[in-house]
Amino acid sequence: VIQEYMDSSGLYDLCHYLMYENKVDPGESRMYTIDDGYNWGAMGPKAWTTGDLTWVDAADERSYEKTLELLGKGNFDVVLDAVGKKFNLDGLMIQGVGVIIVSEWYGNNMHYDIGDTGNKFFNIIFPITIPSNGQGALHVGDRYKEKRHEPVNFRLNTGILLGGETRHGTGKCNYRKEEEFRIGIAVYMADLDEKNIEWISGDTTSLFPNVEDVPWFRTQQGRVWSKDGNSLKNDTGRKPFDVQDDPNVDCQKVKKKGQCITSLKKLRMKCPKTCEVYMKDDVYYKEIFNIDYKDDDDLDRSNSSKEEL
Repeated sequence: VIQEYMDSSGLYDLCHYLMYENKVDPGESRMYTIDDGYNWGAMGPKAWTTGDLTWVDAADERSYEKTLELLGKGNFDVVLDAVGKKFNLDGLMIQGVGVIIVSEWYGNNMHYDIGDTGNKFFNIIFPITIPSNGQGALHVGDRYKEKRHEPVNFRLNTGILLGGETRHGTGKCNYRKEEEFRIGIAVYMADLDEKNIEWISGDTTSLFPNVEDVPWFRTQQGRVWSKDGNSLKNDTGRKPFDVQDDPNVDCQKVKKKGQCITSLKKLRMKCPKTCEVYMKDDVYYKEIFNIDYKDDDDLDRSNSSKEEL
């Protein structure tokens, strides 16, 4: 499902462009609108300079919702249910869906995503394409305090599940002679509670959601899986979220000057309403779920239908 979307939407073409025509520098962030109208961000990991590893992620809420739609069509509920039951969780939200692309890598970037959350944060990585020379491995270690790690070869239709404290890193590869690149998908899942929500919301590896936006994370708590039966199949969206701009910033001026695109990690984050980082509730529920939004306590879900997405 995801590969079909990448081919038809222009996302694959964007990834090829970033690998072979306009490389993203370490620490650089960009935003692109692809052929189907959705916005995607591209980030070069700041500390990793021995290759062209690049993160491509949904850049706003509308695009984020598209990634959830794709996961639903791909029956990702099976994964969510397995993880939720295996670790006896209360609920799961999807923090993000990242497209990880690389054409060459020579260094050591062993790292862990977030640290010890008590089995409340997970990352499952699976390949979409493996180049013709067959090189492709993820080095996986023990807990973040340990040094030992071993390569695990990527296989199509097989995911590698990592915890928040699992050390992992990119294996050496070079696909440039054939002008190929590897595409992997990383799906980040979290069982949010008041002890970990600030920690988990502090992730800085994508343009969406805004860093440390705890109120938005609360609207996602247990959304895509829960003991009460929440799932992607039955999803009717996040809780209402009253997005507001920073009153100390002239956000209309920011938008007029094009800084919603040129100042991605600063002014755009201060103007999430004007820069349309998040969707207004009435637009969100009607466009994504065909639900008539009335007020914070009254959502008419009688007209909603996942089949209409």
